Amino acid sequence: RSVNLMMGNSRPFFADPYNILNEPRKITRANNALISVAGDSGVDIASTLQNVEFYGRAGKVFYMAGIGADIGDPEGSGSDNFAASVVADVMPKELSIGAFVYNGRQNVTTDLNPTSLPGQPILQPNPNLMITDHVDFSRYGVMIQGQIGDFNYQAAGMKSKEDLVNSSSGLVSGKETNYLYQGELFYTLHCDSLKDSLVPITQLVPFVRIENYDRFGASGSVTDAVFNLTAFHTENFKTSLEWFQTLTGPDDNRVTLFLVFGI
Repeated sequence: RSVNLMMGNSRPFFADPYNILNEPRKITRANNALISVAGDSGVDIASTLQNVEFYGRAGKVFYMAGIGADIGDPEGSGSDNFAASVVADVMPKELSIGAFVYNGRQNVTTDLNPTSLPGQPILQPNPNLMITDHVDFSRYGVMIQGQIGDFNYQAAGMKSKEDLVNSSSGLVSGKETNYLYQGELFYTLHCDSLKDSLVPITQLVPFVRIENYDRFGASGSVTDAVFNLTAFHTENFKTSLEWFQTLTGPDDNRVTLFLVFGI
């Protein structure tokens, strides 16, 4: 059993040992939508903020909870946000099931000052036209993950609610509810015969992620896929080739080759 206390600037789920809510340990260039989607609040699960959290384990259960301030508020004097997660290891490696919640309020300022036209004198901003309102948001989700042999899988579903800001008045005028579903699978191939080659490879990891999510402030949903192949050469060096492709929604695709060094 253990209990830990953290105070500082971090992501709300920085202590998540299961990786699905923790952006720094991702293997892909593309962020998963679970931690990167946000509406008018601008708050996503990957955002850093001043917070106080405790986390630990009790037997087969991991737990964490904390409170934080507005993102972008170094003094922590803004509205309070609350984050909590509980995960149970149903089987030692094969299956873990959990749930999480992230609720709060973000102060959002809308600039209603008119924009200067090209060739015209720059207009001085009027402070009375900088409108600030409180935007409430909530994220509720469930997740599973596990390892079967050299296969690893993760999946999650999330319901998001968030206030809508009227761009004409800068004030909250309604609420939006969106849903997200995501699944990931990767395989770890141990390459003992290539450890001493000219370009050593200790592991090869093919990875695939499929996700579907509603768009904040827009109609319809997006489905996209990420295919990644990562080669681990040494303890501090890896290379990855990745293909991102939207399957439904606005067309977007890219191919990325990237190298990562650790010092």
